[in-house]
Amino acid sequence: MKRLFPLILLLFLFPGTSWATNCTGGTYCTGTTCYVAQSGSDSTGSGTAASPWLHHPWDLNATSRALCTLQAGDTVTMRRGDEWFDTAGSHAEVLIPNVSGSTGLPITTTSTSAFYKTSSADPLPVISGAGTPARTWTIYSTGPAYSTPWTSTIAGYVVWRTFSGALPTDVVLASTPTSAATCASTANSYWYDSGGSQLYVNVGGDPTYSAGVQELLAAKTIGIYSASNGSYATYSNLTIELGRNYNAEFSSRTGIVFQGNTVRYMGASVGVMDTSGVTNSYTGNTFDYFYTAISGLRITTSGAGTTTVSGNTFSRGSWSVDTGTGSANLLALSGNIVHDMNTSTGGGGNGGGGFWLKGQTFTSSGNTIYNVGPNNAASAGMKIDKGSSGAITGATIHDINGLGVYVADTSNVTVGGAGPLGNTLWNCGYYKTAATLPPAWPLGQMTYPDDFGLYSGQGGGGGIGIQNSLPTGSANSTGNSVIGNSVRNSYQGIYINAASTAYTIGGTLIAYNAAAYFVVNGVGDYQDLHAVTPNIITQNTVAHSANAGNVPAYGGHALHVQSHNANKGANVEFINNLTINFTPPSASGGQNICIAADPTATGLNGVADVVVDDYNLHYAPSGGYIGLLPILLVQHYYTAWSDWLTAVQAATYVTGVSGAADSHSPVAQDPLFVDATNNNFRTRIGSSARGLATPTAISGTVNLFDSSGTVRITDAAGNLCVILDSGSNQSQPQTGMGMGM
Repeated sequence: MKRLFPLILLLFLFPGTSWATNCTGGTYCTGTTCYVAQSGSDSTGSGTAASPWLHHPWDLNATSRALCTLQAGDTVTMRRGDEWFDTAGSHAEVLIPNVSGSTGLPITTTSTSAFYKTSSADPLPVISGAGTPARTWTIYSTGPAYSTPWTSTIAGYVVWRTFSGALPTDVVLASTPTSAATCASTANSYWYDSGGSQLYVNVGGDPTYSAGVQELLAAKTIGIYSASNGSYATYSNLTIELGRNYNAEFSSRTGIVFQGNTVRYMGASVGVMDTSGVTNSYTGNTFDYFYTAISGLRITTSGAGTTTVSGNTFSRGSWSVDTGTGSANLLALSGNIVHDMNTSTGGGGNGGGGFWLKGQTFTSSGNTIYNVGPNNAASAGMKIDKGSSGAITGATIHDINGLGVYVADTSNVTVGGAGPLGNTLWNCGYYKTAATLPPAWPLGQMTYPDDFGLYSGQGGGGGIGIQNSLPTGSANSTGNSVIGNSVRNSYQGIYINAASTAYTIGGTLIAYNAAAYFVVNGVGDYQDLHAVTPNIITQNTVAHSANAGNVPAYGGHALHVQSHNANKGANVEFINNLTINFTPPSASGGQNICIAADPTATGLNGVADVVVDDYNLHYAPSGGYIGLLPILLVQHYYTAWSDWLTAVQAATYVTGVSGAADSHSPVAQDPLFVDATNNNFRTRIGSSARGLATPTAISGTVNLFDSSGTVRITDAAGNLCVILDSGSNQSQPQTGMGMGM
């Protein structure tokens, strides 16, 4: 009885405290911290910092005292500078959680700078899917290639790691050799002979394993596999590498916090796989080197909740984040940096780049994406696909081989918004020749300056594309918006294109955007298969300058509709736009506006083309072409405003807001930009763009802001009380003076 008294007293004093028995026989509160290190012992260690275990309790190699059952609120601290492999060589994973935490009391696996092997500068502890490093090698021929028996198929990277100083140095071996002989002549390479189950490597010398000095690693297993258990778990300050299919997999788990980790050298699938998870978060992680994978992070959730992906860095890979088709949860993407993607041969037919969302409800804010390509023209900064819905705001996207933002086969996506919600894009849709661009860009290098002169060839793509590309399947695309964005120096600016022959694109709003300097077209509608609801292109400022630098001779157009190709059909309105065309006359043009519609095109709805063109101000200071209007499919160019007006008003399929086409558009003249040379496209006092626009073109609160986020002047009831300007910016009245600067 006396022995029980202290325990009874503790329970009386702390009735709300949970108690449990740990592996060494004592009692402890939930929230205990256990320690593991490569110098520890499962059989004699106590799990303290002074006497750590060798293995994490979830490690399948754990024995004896380390085989304890963790409690909700427990923490396992892994020593920095150490590495953990499947040393038994018989497991498919390294860590498998066998219990879950609870709300507010997660089970945490982490590291701290206070628990280290050599110094506080030691690298994060490594959970490796590589299996035991290869230790013995046989020289091939006369070298420098060496071989070792290897029964597992190489499903990712082979890494040669040398320890010198505090941080190891990794060399990722290339898989280009096709034989032992070519491996012998190719530095830093490997070749796997699947028939002979031999791995050949060339690292410039004997790769025989030497603990703490050098090691050769190749993917064999999964680092962390959380399926039957492991909800409400936190993983932080770890390195997880060389997974065979995944570096880490969380299947149907809730409350996963994945923070401050490095995920690298991913195998044939993805770095981190989140399947059917609910309310999980991935913040502040680094995903690096996953060219051969599909993506760094894949979210395929079906449950309600929010998955947060914030403040991560993705580099040297294919897609940074992708989702499964039809994910039901909300995916919140914010503050991520994606760079140097798809610069190797990875990515496959679907390209590679930033985020590829399929059937996903999402928010995207403040993400930065750059240096995507050049190895696949299908790459994109963001690809929003297959019925996704959400908004992309505050993004900076540049140097993309394909499209900066690609909205495909989906509806109700907003790209941009007022002021800081707008996105900034440049240098999209270009690539460099092999002579000027190495196959793998240096990590973090800003390869492309903001300059046309260094580009070669037509890379396709461009700034923002709204497109239907599925030949069959999904549905018509409706209700997408592109608002308040800045797009410049790209292959093309903002466009609509119903590339499918089965579905229309309608109800698209392209408004308040500033677009400048393109190889082909600025803002327009290639074809929409004549959607029932018109696409509205309004309040945009478009500066066009074809033939700059060494771009192709084809000049394109500031505004355009080109449905005459293969009778695709169009239903589009150009209202309240301001264009300036710096292109001098050339054989193939470069115009302020091109209306290449077709009165015989009936689209999918059996209705002829309808184009509304009014309240626009066009200016060609170099005497270039103001308009292009094919008549009976023969192109006619117009440099004089009067000639253009006569022709466009004679076209039966072009009309104005009320009355004839361009009946409210002023004579083409200088819009008096503040400083077009330095991309300041606000207008000065006296501009014909001031007070030109009709307020009836679009409705709703979007009218209350211009493209820079300046609030338009309203009365107490919230009604506009200034006359709208054409273009993306709104002049503001001086106090007591009405319309002014």
